[in-house]
Amino acid sequence: MIAAGCGFFNLKCMQKSIYFFQLLGVFSTLFFTACSPSELKPAEYIEWSDNAENNLVKTFQQNNIKLTCQYTTPEYVSLKQTDAASLDEAMVNENIDAVNEMIHFKLQFEDTTSNNFLKNNYTTAEEFNLKSMYLSYDIHFDLKAVQGGDTTECVLNHHERTYGSTPYETLLIAFPKSGTEIKDVELIFNDRVFGLGRVKFFFAKEDLEGIPTLVF
Repeated sequence: MIAAGCGFFNLKCMQKSIYFFQLLGVFSTLFFTACSPSELKPAEYIEWSDNAENNLVKTFQQNNIKLTCQYTTPEYVSLKQTDAASLDEAMVNENIDAVNEMIHFKLQFEDTTSNNFLKNNYTTAEEFNLKSMYLSYDIHFDLKAVQGGDTTECVLNHHERTYGSTPYETLLIAFPKSGTEIKDVELIFNDRVFGLGRVKFFFAKEDLEGIPTLVF
């Protein structure tokens, strides 16, 4: 009888514990949702967007080659094109309107074993030129964006040349926006030069809907 009583007591305690942790999970979700910023000033907006914890930054690594893909909003694109010391709200909003018809990404290539993505001690001049020309021109043929069920081609590719001053190379790329509603977005890169093959970066609709509003 004692053993049976203890078993019944333990079962009740276990049920209460499970219920308690379920409630704790609900309250934690509500707490963090409530604490998520809905509006951010320009500097805060940039910092929030660059933070990988907010799911706008994705990474892929194969051997020593690392790719970082960031979904960049029209607000982010406009702010990065404006001098932070002399931000003008009207100019920023004008730039936002100018780029709002497209979806934008920042794609960064890095060799984790070298301080120069395009060239190391074993890179021939021919290899260097091939990689450089690919990033500057031909790569846009190998980039696609899937928005919901619609696939669009890359219409803008800007290679930010650093001439070896950074260990990475950066592309700013854009695609026509498919409709006005927010959708899941997947960037697909069919690499033909760096040996990576097919690489995908997925950005969920829920995360894009949670992007804060830019305020001044």
